[in-house]
Amino acid sequence: MTENIQSAHKNIYKPAIMKIVDRRDEAPGVRTLKLEFQNPADHEHFKQTFRTGMFGLYGVYGEGESTFCVASPETRKDYIECTFRQSGRVTSVLASADIGDLITTVDLTGTAFRLRTSTARISFLSLEESLYRQHGALYGLASISAKNLAR
Repeated sequence: MTENIQSAHKNIYKPAIMKIVDRRDEAPGVRTLKLEFQNPADHEHFKQTFRTGMFGLYGVYGEGESTFCVASPETRKDYIECTFRQSGRVTSVLASADIGDLITTVDLTGTAFRLRTSTARISFLSLEESLYRQHGALYGLASISAKNLAR
């Protein structure tokens, strides 16, 4: 079941100012930033509308913007975490940003999704069909797993 989240903001193009409060390296060239809202109204809007599966347009003044999913779970609404691979001008600047630096994010958007048991089984069976088309040798393994999952 999909659910479309609509923004309550009047101007979706006005960026929210975010402060980097923590950062960590996940792998070579992959970094996660922990961000906090600087405007309480932006933070309240986020808490009311954020759902798993949404993404944001993160930016650095004078450098540009880049799109990433929100990596933090829906249950943690005191901050945003975004994980990205350093691959261009904006992500290089973000990767070198320090704790305390300010960046922007434009209104979070996207389609939230929920998985239920029956949906997970259907998704797995769809994956089986896709794997068979692309990699016939994997069909036997996927077929056995799908039959066990359906029980």
